[in-house]
Amino acid sequence: MNPYKYVFAGAAAVLSLTACDAGHPLSVKDPDVSSPSSLTGVGALQVYRGGAESDFNIAYVGAGDVANGGHEGVANFGGLFTDELVDIETFPTRTVMNQRDALPANGSLAGVFQDVGQGHNDNLRAIGQYQQFAPKAPGIAEMYALDGYLYLLIAEHWCSGEPFSTIAVETGQTVNSPFLTTTQMLDTAIARFQQAEQLAASSDTAAAAVPYGKLALVGTARALLDLGQVTAAADTAAKLTDNTFNYQVIESVNSTRQNSGIWFYNINFPSFGMGTQKNGNGVAFATSGDPRTPATLGAAAGGQPNPFYLSNVYKLGGAATPTTLASYTEAQLIVAEGELFTGNYAGALAIMNALRANSGLDWTGASDATLANLSGSSPKAQMQQLLTERAYWFWVTAHRLGDWRRVLRTPYNAAPFNFATADVYPTGNGLFNILDFPTPLLTNPNPNYKACDDTQP
Repeated sequence: MNPYKYVFAGAAAVLSLTACDAGHPLSVKDPDVSSPSSLTGVGALQVYRGGAESDFNIAYVGAGDVANGGHEGVANFGGLFTDELVDIETFPTRTVMNQRDALPANGSLAGVFQDVGQGHNDNLRAIGQYQQFAPKAPGIAEMYALDGYLYLLIAEHWCSGEPFSTIAVETGQTVNSPFLTTTQMLDTAIARFQQAEQLAASSDTAAAAVPYGKLALVGTARALLDLGQVTAAADTAAKLTDNTFNYQVIESVNSTRQNSGIWFYNINFPSFGMGTQKNGNGVAFATSGDPRTPATLGAAAGGQPNPFYLSNVYKLGGAATPTTLASYTEAQLIVAEGELFTGNYAGALAIMNALRANSGLDWTGASDATLANLSGSSPKAQMQQLLTERAYWFWVTAHRLGDWRRVLRTPYNAAPFNFATADVYPTGNGLFNILDFPTPLLTNPNPNYKACDDTQP
């Protein structure tokens, strides 16, 4: 198995343990599922790890099994909220996401938030089992890294002030947590990533743990970038020298819950179309001819915009198409951003062009393998060029909204960049001024509940 990928396998398949007695064919000699008391020890670690990986995937990209918890995923809703996707159906709780009018009572958004919480709780349970029975096994490093990404995804998509409550296994009761600010969530993510790196380095199976250390390294750089610590982010990202690194979450055709949620909502049951200059000032994903975001013009139908474009990104791989979580490409673009901050545009441009040249993609047509040289342009225009490159490389991988939000904070909102809301968020008819996802009402009756200001980046 590729060590940079994990297999998205539902825990239920692992838990099923049946036995029969030929003399009494209608009698079940043993329980048909594992009892909680049996899920302990070294032999149970893969069950906990598989469950945590599975629920992380649901939180990140969603799934096809809508009836049984296969929600849209952070990546899809982040894409719909920004300019990556457009709504081409009439489902009300998704339509308002497309309009940036998300409210605390949005049930679909609440479902995705709960998926993140489920993944967080599964990670904590798995970590606890590893700490007790195999503290130096490679899996514990991956669990810490994935938990760091859950904190990161909430910090980048939801407004400042979110809970990370847990479930007490012994009692089944909710243990309410404080509401963390954006900075606190990012700091917690970094702490998780640092633990993952340390555990990967000290693993008793070092070779198997290496990818999880790299996964955590990219996560640390990303969180530092969100905190506005650009130099530290670039220095961290530069430590990744493996140009083959591409950590992906793996999907499957075995069940709808294991299907890619991006494939399901964009291809199989097209609820979302690929964006193209959404309301006039978004990126022209579908019409640019860029090989990273191929699309097909769709036919107008009831409630759908005309024209609309269907993504081909997940078409060939179908329901089993994997989704990248972290990669060498991301690390290099963070290094490039560091170069821009030091005024070395030439260095940043060289990195961006090298990534294109070494991608193996066909750049003939409307796209050019070499970017326009903006050395005579403003620092803001140069940064916009890099943000656009990030948009194409990371289409619907839960990066775009985080990029928009961070450039409206220090140090990007001051000289020499001076980013303002209109520079990044699409404007125009039907779009509201909400800049991030609101705290869902499901957090009640948490006594710490307080609605956050979703008009602040």
